[in-house]
Amino acid sequence: MEQQTSVAIVPASRSLPQIRRQRTPAPEFPTTRGGEPKSVGQLMQPFMELAAHPDRNRIIANLFRDFDPEK
Repeated sequence: MEQQTSVAIVPASRSLPQIRRQRTPAPEFPTTRGGEPKSVGQLMQPFMELAAHPDRNRIIANLFRDFDPEK
C-alpha cells in the first residue's frame, strides 16, 4: 500500500529583512617612531619574507643564538 504525503504550501505574509553588513577597515596601529600609522599587513611583512626565505632556519638561529631563557 502506498503512502501519500500531502504538504500544504502557505504563502509567506512578508519577506525576511535583508541584513546589510558594513565593511570595517583594517585596524591601523601607530608606529613607535612617529609618522603615519601602519596596517597589520605592513607590520607583518618582514615576518612573511622571513617565512618564505629558503635559509630561514639559519637566520632564525642567528637571531636567537645569544638568547638565554634563564635570564
